[in-house]
Amino acid sequence: MAESNIRRLNQLLKAYKCHNTYNVLVEDLAVALASSRRNVALIIKRLVALGWIEWQPAVGRGQTSILKIQTSVDEALYQTMVEQLEEDRFDLISKLIEQYREKAVRALTRAMGIECADLSMIQK
Repeated sequence: MAESNIRRLNQLLKAYKCHNTYNVLVEDLAVALASSRRNVALIIKRLVALGWIEWQPAVGRGQTSILKIQTSVDEALYQTMVEQLEEDRFDLISKLIEQYREKAVRALTRAMGIECADLSMIQK
């Protein structure tokens, strides 16, 4: 689930900037997320529960809702890495590194408390 949540956040960040407030139609989000209107509601609910976005739904058809993305992909990766390390679960960590490469490695090293200077020794 965490992997799909990060992917959905990443899709939103391609259409909307972090920390900006937007008036959006659900149809616009369906396009940004390449998803159905019904699935958009589920995705939004999950991202709100994680604290990654703020959402104020519109009242009535055709009205705009308010969207504010609170978390970058880097921060979402970091939060996920911390959770996975605390639970000694490494399968998702390897998938995230494969998919997000350097961003995921930076998030993992930050989650493990390794200094950036130490990382340069690992990469050689």
